[in-house]
Amino acid sequence: SITGVDGLEPPPGFPRATSMRVPHVQIGSSALTRLINRIERPTNPRRKILVEAELVPGETIAPPRA
Repeated sequence: SITGVDGLEPPPGFPRATSMRVPHVQIGSSALTRLINRIERPTNPRRKILVEAELVPGETIAPPRA
């Protein structure tokens, strides 16, 4: 099985890869906000930021071999 990230359209003649579509604008905005915060307050603790991703079903996954 093959999976990807971004949910992009495949080139003509290729199967659609099963992938996760991620919110690039939200990720970029969160990263910039976090960078500014770290510059202004360098001793603040680290943070983990989670964003939602959307499953884009495709033709590139299969059940495990027997």
